[in-house]
Amino acid sequence: QYILSGHSAKQRGYFLMHVIDILVHCLKMDNFHCSVALLSSIESSSITRLKKSWEFIDKEPLEQLEEAKNMFSSVSNWKSYRQRIQQCIVPCIPHIGVFLTDLTFIDDGNDDTLGPHSLLNWKKLTMCSKVISDLRKLQQGYYHFTVVPEIQLIFSKSLTMNEDALYKRSLQVEPRQNNTNNK
Repeated sequence: QYILSGHSAKQRGYFLMHVIDILVHCLKMDNFHCSVALLSSIESSSITRLKKSWEFIDKEPLEQLEEAKNMFSSVSNWKSYRQRIQQCIVPCIPHIGVFLTDLTFIDDGNDDTLGPHSLLNWKKLTMCSKVISDLRKLQQGYYHFTVVPEIQLIFSKSLTMNEDALYKRSLQVEPRQNNTNNK
């Protein structure tokens, strides 16, 4: 919504660079939850279609955005993200989606009980416990931020728009190009 509030392609490009800058700072702070949220918003159809606005983005922010995309790529079972999170020093706010995916695969791929006496599948429970333990280790620290009431007020009063409304706004600020060939 912030990006779409720009009154010109140049201003929307500036807002995009600002969001990418925030994304980079979140990554430096190991706040992967916000990083994924920002990356998802940047990659939404209402933003990616803004061709004129993207033309105003400098090379460095585009490279930083590409690095973030690569880190959060699901290629090889989120290999880059998993490597990065292993190097984290708390505080860290992990992207919980990978942990939930792991738990789902463990649950779906392993029987709850084993053998003719329906004994608990201890291996499955141990795998689930490890995933939860890894997540909890990352969440043990906390950030020391100063509360800024003005910023909290902005967030509390901000309106949210659903995907359809965002796409309509996107079409208003940069209408579709007619690609008709004159014969």
